[in-house]
Amino acid sequence: MPENAAGDGPRPETTEKDTVLTTAKSGWIWVELVGAVGVLAAWDCMRRGYWGMGLSVIVWIAAVCWLLALIFVTPKLSIGSEGVTCRNVIVQVFIPWRRLGDVKQTLFIELVPRSGEAVKVWSAPVSSMQRVRQRSRDAAARSQAGTYNESQPKTPELPRAILEERDRRLEGTNGRGMNGEVEKSYLKRDWSICGVLFVLALVSLLLV
Repeated sequence: MPENAAGDGPRPETTEKDTVLTTAKSGWIWVELVGAVGVLAAWDCMRRGYWGMGLSVIVWIAAVCWLLALIFVTPKLSIGSEGVTCRNVIVQVFIPWRRLGDVKQTLFIELVPRSGEAVKVWSAPVSSMQRVRQRSRDAAARSQAGTYNESQPKTPELPRAILEERDRRLEGTNGRGMNGEVEKSYLKRDWSICGVLFVLALVSLLLV
């Protein structure tokens, strides 16, 4: 999977490995399927003696697979000792725990800094079926507790877990080392490689 370049933006040092909460694992199916078809097509071309066409197919498949990985595999939401990181298709946003004001669930999970606009987590889309089930679970839990009120705010499971982790981290360390600013960096290297691959793919047509 394409990774963010070290020069794409500052990233606080962490004392532990980040925990990935959401990622589109099914995206690998598309990458592997397209890659397998491409390899078979290239092999067939070369077997028939069309080496130029075979090499062109390989370059095109590499470019398409890289693009698919950027779109379907790269997006993820992870948490670490210093804060929460949202990596989308184009940008990566790091929010220190002390700067994280709220986490909401609409069509996407949204991270809301204490200042600035909300960040949508593309790797965590919420289907209408999931929203209906969540409302049903909330209603059942509140009804059993005898405190059900339709106007009461409802916090879905994942946003609630992130907020609880924030509170735990801040309480356990008194917020030391968590007072940095929200950091936004673009995936320059990943998209540069994608651009180079497509340029090479266009050039490879000269071999056909």
